[in-house]
Amino acid sequence: MPARLQNYAAMARQKFDLPIVPIVIYLTPPPAGIELASAYHSEFMGLVTHQDFKAIKLWEINAVEALAMDLPVGILPYVPSYSATAFWANSARTT
Repeated sequence: MPARLQNYAAMARQKFDLPIVPIVIYLTPPPAGIELASAYHSEFMGLVTHQDFKAIKLWEINAVEALAMDLPVGILPYVPSYSATAFWANSARTT
């Protein structure tokens, strides 16, 4: 996945001629013993390719805080629903 993301970022830089900030949204925690990547690094014949990317781990985001923000509607499906129930319960009491 990191190599593919590096390729997508390079193609976007080339096509749009703009700075690119690659972001990965991890939906679930990895299995035990697996570490999630936040960069791609390759060395071949003395040449080095390196691409850092922002890794968002949804299970680490507080859904109550995320839902309280003024986020675009398209982002809402990515807010963790397992802790959002408390937000909606509290909102119903205050309205």
